[in-house]
Amino acid sequence: TAREPGHAAAAVPGPASAADVRGQL
Repeated sequence: TAREPGHAAAAVPGPASAADVRGQL
């Protein structure tokens, strides 16, 4: 959920968020 720190970063638009999502996979 957006409340989680990891997902919160992914919720933010930008290239950094894409890298965060890949790191969570």
